[in-house]
Amino acid sequence: YSICGFEAPRRRERLSDPRVRTPILEMAEKKAFLLRLDPVVWDEMERLAQSELRSVNAQIEFLLRHALARARRHVRPPRLRRHLRPHLRHVAAGWIESMTEALAEARAFRGWTLRGAQRHDEDFLFALHRDAMRAYVDATWGWDEEWQRAHFAANYAPERQAVIVHGGMVLCDVGRISLTRHWRKIFLRDIELMGPERNHGVGTAIINAVLTLARNSDRYVELRVLCCNPAQRLYARLGFRVIDDDGARLRMRTR
Repeated sequence: YSICGFEAPRRRERLSDPRVRTPILEMAEKKAFLLRLDPVVWDEMERLAQSELRSVNAQIEFLLRHALARARRHVRPPRLRRHLRPHLRHVAAGWIESMTEALAEARAFRGWTLRGAQRHDEDFLFALHRDAMRAYVDATWGWDEEWQRAHFAANYAPERQAVIVHGGMVLCDVGRISLTRHWRKIFLRDIELMGPERNHGVGTAIINAVLTLARNSDRYVELRVLCCNPAQRLYARLGFRVIDDDGARLRMRTR
């Protein structure tokens, strides 16, 4: 069994700068209780927690929150509480604010938001990248954990990243989008979601928002996708066409 403790956020203000009042979320006292698990389930939970760089307690809480989020899809998902939005807007970079506006009317994105990535998000975002891409990279070149970690760290630029946040009673980071804007194009570097959040229309809504961003600035959108990744079918449905194939990756561009 495990002694679990879940926590609820409460708001307080901290003076990080004497002239600026910065709202933060502080974790309230945990509710502790005994949870009896089958040994096989426990072993699997430990394995999953290690792979996602969490404690077992944190992993149990994470999975329970996702189960609650899926159950809430049978009713209209709640919007983020109003007092959280100014803080998120303050953190977001300019392109993230534009993306958030483009997503405002997307039904699949209700109760979700974006925030600007920070330097301390790097470990979480790499774990997310490994979960989303390892099978495809392994099938193409083979997955080298040490090389992948070093490559990710060397190329990690927070200003290019937006963390996808699932709202509700507690905000939960569940994905990322990475892009760069150039003179004539927007290059969509990555869009990744945790397993439980896939295939619910969120990725489609985000890509449509990128397309809106491109149209509003008279740009086209370009991306690369591994040939074995079925996401290429979604891109084709959304108007991308293949302009290059190197045998491992397809380069796709909007018409």
